[in-house]
Amino acid sequence: MTLAPHIHLAWKEYRAIRGFWLGLAGLAVLGQFTTAWFVGSTAWATALVFNLGLAAPAFFAVGSAGTAFAIEKEDGTLDWLRAAPTTAGSVFAGKLVVAIAGTVAMFPLLWTTALVATGGRVSEQETLNGMLGLWLPAAVEALAWGTLFSLLSAGPLVAICLAILAASTATHLLAWGVTSTDIAELEYSRYLDAVPWRMLLVVPLAVLDIYLGLHWLDAREPAGERRRRKPRQVEQTVGRNRSEAVLLRHLRSVRDRGTMLGHLLWHHVRQSGRLMLLFACITITFFMLVRFSGHELAREWVILPMFAGASLMGSGVFYADQRRRQYRFFVEHNVPPEYVWVTRVTPWVVTLAITTFVMLVLWVGRVRPQAYDLAVPVIAVSFAAGQWASMMVRSGLMAGFCGLVLAAVVSGWVALLAFMQIGREWSVLPVTTVLLAATWLRAPDWVRENTTWWARARAITHLILPAVLFVAVLAAFRVYQVPDWGRRPPEPRPATPAGRQTAELYRKASELYFGMPERERSPDADVETPPTRELGRIERQWVEGNAETIALAVEASKREEYAPHGVNSVGNVHKNDLYLLMLYSAWSLEAEGRLDEALDRYFETLAMLSQWSADPWDYSLSGAARVIEEELPHWAAAKGQTVERIRQAIARLADFSVRSEDALQPLYAFYAVDRRFLDEGKPPPYLGNNVTRMILWRRLLPWERYRALRLLNLMADTAVDRVDLVENRLAGGDSVAAVLPPWSGAKFYIDLGTSGSRKPDPHTMLSTTPLCPETVGSAGLGIAWGLARLANAKRTALLAMAAEAYRLDHGDWPQSLEELVPEYLSALPVDPYSGRAFVYFPEGPPAPLTSDQASRLDNIMTNSHIAPGQPCLWSSGVDLIPVGPEDGDQYAWRSQRVSGYDAWRWGNWFPIPMPEE
Repeated sequence: MTLAPHIHLAWKEYRAIRGFWLGLAGLAVLGQFTTAWFVGSTAWATALVFNLGLAAPAFFAVGSAGTAFAIEKEDGTLDWLRAAPTTAGSVFAGKLVVAIAGTVAMFPLLWTTALVATGGRVSEQETLNGMLGLWLPAAVEALAWGTLFSLLSAGPLVAICLAILAASTATHLLAWGVTSTDIAELEYSRYLDAVPWRMLLVVPLAVLDIYLGLHWLDAREPAGERRRRKPRQVEQTVGRNRSEAVLLRHLRSVRDRGTMLGHLLWHHVRQSGRLMLLFACITITFFMLVRFSGHELAREWVILPMFAGASLMGSGVFYADQRRRQYRFFVEHNVPPEYVWVTRVTPWVVTLAITTFVMLVLWVGRVRPQAYDLAVPVIAVSFAAGQWASMMVRSGLMAGFCGLVLAAVVSGWVALLAFMQIGREWSVLPVTTVLLAATWLRAPDWVRENTTWWARARAITHLILPAVLFVAVLAAFRVYQVPDWGRRPPEPRPATPAGRQTAELYRKASELYFGMPERERSPDADVETPPTRELGRIERQWVEGNAETIALAVEASKREEYAPHGVNSVGNVHKNDLYLLMLYSAWSLEAEGRLDEALDRYFETLAMLSQWSADPWDYSLSGAARVIEEELPHWAAAKGQTVERIRQAIARLADFSVRSEDALQPLYAFYAVDRRFLDEGKPPPYLGNNVTRMILWRRLLPWERYRALRLLNLMADTAVDRVDLVENRLAGGDSVAAVLPPWSGAKFYIDLGTSGSRKPDPHTMLSTTPLCPETVGSAGLGIAWGLARLANAKRTALLAMAAEAYRLDHGDWPQSLEELVPEYLSALPVDPYSGRAFVYFPEGPPAPLTSDQASRLDNIMTNSHIAPGQPCLWSSGVDLIPVGPEDGDQYAWRSQRVSGYDAWRWGNWFPIPMPEE
């Protein structure tokens, strides 16, 4: 027995699938290294790299097995194999051995590249076992199903699609059937548990494959195959093909363009009608399997079978004419290539439109999925990509594979532009038009088999040139959409030796600090948020034990310079502990009647917080506002208080301020670090989980870095301008509510001015630029809010302390704030938010007139801790914008005009402490 025929058959099979093997392996390796390079070393990225390495052999198995036997029928070499000096069993074994060998060889190759890409890291053992349980049996199933449909089908593309449908359906149904729990995510354990049942299904499939393989070269054919064989037996000879003979006779006899198009269309529907119906059914079936799988993300994932089905439909547009080069018929009989193109594309477009309509109707339920708006654009570009591959690649298998790869690229591009909120007329329409135009222009060379280098270069240029042009236009649009006013914030203030010494004192104080014993502390004393000013024995001992810590903090607070810590660290000082310790110390002094020392401690705390306002990640402005608005009025109402002491406190508070230059230091620090990230690619740690996406954008879309730089400059400029504007309005007694947004959000981080009618939305600009961190905008808004709140607290505290002095002198509260001038205050401060006078209630909020107002009053008094009859001040706060006359009580709240109780519940209440008995 000679091995030469078997070697020749194996070599023939190897040459048929080597391109597919190399292409799929190369694509998998590219995906592995791209994922590792751009996504990073996260557990998710590692799992994705190994999934690519394990999935590719399974897809190769179904592709090679599905092609093995069907390609012989498609190429017309089945009769040659029957006449060859070999048996059906030898041919079957040879083809199967080559497919198995290629599959087995791909596993160690891609496993090795996965290890190289991840630097030797592998997924956790449980995850790894699950991946192996999913993909290794999947390769065996793919071989079994692919061989079966390849033996039964007359086209490789049809066989592969049916095999994928059958294998995927059976695998998922078995995996979902092993447990009754809901499917919330991709759980590898399901597929691992279902391996015995999956392999049990493979056994009868393998038996059936062997039986058919041993008889597939028999001369006798099934009746159905004979019926199908009649129009296909000698398609290359026009005279023996009845349908083409009739078509030829009509083409010669008619001159009308419409009639010719009609006959060509009829001819193509006869050739590819069953393939259209099959692809439509496969797409809808896959869609329904995913849509009704029970997975919580299934309503979003169904876009995947829609994308794949559209691409495969596109791959079938010129498939029938590519088989055995039947397009030569059109050249021999002078059929215009444009007519061929129109009559091939049109029926597939109609089929795709009907299929898409059915899927869209089935997709929408009670809630419209987020990916719904992407469905039609992705389907359109995927079909266009598939039909381009169908003309450019003669092999049906490689055309389907290349079409899927190209469709994935252009679909990703369309999704990217949709994220950037670029209209479909600039995303979907150009891509679809270019791909369709490329095959239209290629059609004359295609039917004439013009494969010269010039013809190929022309075909590639039809794609490359528009793509380069569109990317260039997109890059310019994205960069110049963000205005650049040429202003940059200054560098953070450099640390001086004196400033470092101050920071060192705080560090030493933090080292000496010891916390309040958790088990012994008073039940009503909380270090994080102290609810009461009364101290128990444990709290007093804690304050006394930290005397040295307090002394160092006091010494540091009296120094002029301070060196803030960097953005990348939260500092080595326990600020909240020192802040609360200083408050407890002041309360202790106040309780002992040492009011002058207590006042000093409060202002030392304010000086400390003022220094810390230059630190990133610090909220010292809010802490200072709390000390002023709550602690100083309580100090003024302390037992044994005097008018003279209150006057001195009022004078000291009037002189206290936080310099905006200090408050802006965190913004400058954030800007410097974010700018360094955009310039050098070194991400700061506070970006957290966004780092991966930012690095991906920076490397794949280089122009986005310039857009992010311009946006970062615009955010910083807006923040500095807003702080300056707040300071100017506070100094002039004007309202700051009109320049401060009532709530946080990216749309408030940048200001594009008021000129022009077609400005982009600020929120859209930021949300579509992931490369630009929002820390600068958030810090700027926080600084402006903090300065406004500090001014509000300072002014209400001045009024409250003046009212306490008035009570000490007159024995009762003033009936109006005007009675405090000029004896206690040189002038009445105005509400910084509204620019109007504070509203004063000497006997507490007025009694309600209706039950609805009563419920609102109860809410006000409960939330603001106002006792019945307690005098209080009211400020409009940041939520209300004054409207109407300056002495009126009309305010705008979220575009609604409110007054009275409706306005009071949205403002800020400041109860004036009652005197201690």
